Amino acid sequence: EESIRSWIAKSGFMDKVRLVGYIRGAVLSLLYKISDIQIIPSTYEPFGIVALEGMVNGLSVVVSDAGGLAEIVDHETTGLKIPSGNAEALSHAILQLAGDSGLRQCLGTAGQEKARETYNWQRITQLTVKTYLEATGASLPDEKEPAVSRPPMPQPVRLAKGKTWILVVATPELKSNRLTLDSIFAHTPLEHEIIVADNGS
Repeated sequence: EESIRSWIAKSGFMDKVRLVGYIRGAVLSLLYKISDIQIIPSTYEPFGIVALEGMVNGLSVVVSDAGGLAEIVDHETTGLKIPSGNAEALSHAILQLAGDSGLRQCLGTAGQEKARETYNWQRITQLTVKTYLEATGASLPDEKEPAVSRPPMPQPVRLAKGKTWILVVATPELKSNRLTLDSIFAHTPLEHEIIVADNGS
C-alpha cells in the first residue's frame, strides 16, 4: 500500500484517490452501496468472488479476462471484459461506463440478476449433491426443485449527483494497480471519486 500511496503522491492525484486498505463486513457493504463502477484488473483470478460481490450489489463491473472472471461476466450483458494487462482497453471501458448512467444501470441490473440466480448457495448445493449422486450411480429423487429463496435486495445509499464513484479492487501486482489508476486519471475527464480497496488476496 505504501508504494502505491507514494506513486499517487508523486503523480499529484492524492485528492482523487482514497486508499482504504483491507476491509470487510459492514464497511465493505457500504462501499459497494455507494460505488457506481467496480474495476477488477487482475492478471490472475482463480474464481472471481469479488466480481460476484459487486454484481450482487448492483454495480456495473469491469474485469480482465483472467481466470474465473472471464466465466462470471458476460461482456456487454452483465459487465465489461477487457484483455488482461491492456491499459488502453481498461480506460476505454471506464470512460464508457462513467459517461453513461443508463448503461451502468442496465449492466448492474443484469449482473445482479445473474449473481442472485446462478451463484446462490441453495442452487450450488443442489448442483453439488446432484453431481455426487451421478458420480456414485445413485438415483436422484423424483421431485420438483424447490423454489430458490432470495436474500433481500441491498438498499442503495444516496449520494450527491454529478459524481461517478469508482471502486478499484487492488491486486498483488503493483504494476497492474498503477496502470489502472493511470488509465483513470489520464482518460476520465468527468468528475469522479476513486476508492482503492484490498480484497485480501
